[in-house]
Amino acid sequence: STSLEACCQAHFHWDVTGCISTSGGVVSNIGTQEWYIKWETFRCVQSCIPDSSSQANGLNCGGLSDSEMRFQTAEDCCTQM
Repeated sequence: STSLEACCQAHFHWDVTGCISTSGGVVSNIGTQEWYIKWETFRCVQSCIPDSSSQANGLNCGGLSDSEMRFQTAEDCCTQM
């Protein structure tokens, strides 16, 4: 899954989710759930697809991260803003 994700991010960065789905991958399997800064909203969120399942599991998904700066905890992420 990692190489499919990398390929889609490199060549279809505007629609990584669509690329993965169209290529036969499972989008829910590629989210790392690591924290990253979503600069558009100036918030720390997790790298995963926001849906009812992720919300039920207590995740704070902000979409799949293409950021090189990822953090293991929300606290680590927030201190970098």
